[in-house]
Amino acid sequence: MADTQISSVFEMQRGMIQQNQKALKQFVDAGRTASQAVVDSLETARDVQHQNVELTREAVTAYFDALEQVAPDADFAPVREQVEGNFDQLVETQEDTWDGMLAAVEESQESVEEYGETYGDLVESSFDSFLEAHEAVKEDLEDAEPIEFDA
Repeated sequence: MADTQISSVFEMQRGMIQQNQKALKQFVDAGRTASQAVVDSLETARDVQHQNVELTREAVTAYFDALEQVAPDADFAPVREQVEGNFDQLVETQEDTWDGMLAAVEESQESVEEYGETYGDLVESSFDSFLEAHEAVKEDLEDAEPIEFDA
């Protein structure tokens, strides 16, 4: 009877420990997923910003085209070239900025990934060691001779 009670208590404890182990693993995995989501969202923001610049460039080009139709004798070429050069410089600066920022974020994300993996392995190993010790204590208690006390 005592062996059954001991076994039952230890199985309940083991189940709780395993649930905690699973929850912690999910937490570590969620951190990794969130870190990657940040990188992905920045890449999306980069694409959206690039599309915005290109749409603005097209709108300005259409504006100059309309001005040239309204005032065919006016020379908009120098202004058009200046504006086009400014857009080229803006695109280049944005690309350099985004490249640098994304490289830094991806490097940080790799560090987070390494940390998460190392931490996850360490925690997993700790839980495994604890469960082994837990099982050994259970077996020792099951094998122990009962002690009787005289009243």
